[in-house]
Amino acid sequence: MTRKKYRIVSILLLLACMLTVTTAGAYGIVPYASDQIDAYDGNAIASGGGQLAIQFSIEGTGIMKAIGSSQIKIYEKYGKDGWMIAKVFTEKDEGMTVSGRNAYGTTMYYDGIKGTQYKVVITVFATDYDNVKDSRTVTRYVTA
Repeated sequence: MTRKKYRIVSILLLLACMLTVTTAGAYGIVPYASDQIDAYDGNAIASGGGQLAIQFSIEGTGIMKAIGSSQIKIYEKYGKDGWMIAKVFTEKDEGMTVSGRNAYGTTMYYDGIKGTQYKVVITVFATDYDNVKDSRTVTRYVTA
């Protein structure tokens, strides 16, 4: 009977190990995203006095024609369940994109209202020299 218990426990442990295989989490860098995007990440943190620091980074699979963030939308909490757009950065804004590089990352700043909750939607992209573009979106919540 003891041998049977050991066998059952061994099988259960093996199954537990197989189920705990992890990949990059929602808050970590996501590897091997596409043919253009190798990894990306984004975050929003309160940097004091109501200011938000919005960080993003993206790594292409090679040298890209354009790489960076195509859009950052900042939503301010409105009422109990609502959100209204407070600010939008686009790829035309300084510091959002670069060309001829395989990776890019920076921090954009927004002067919000101290104590207010914000939803930040960061869209990163990479365009290769065949003009094939791919993008990914990261959403973060932060209180200024």
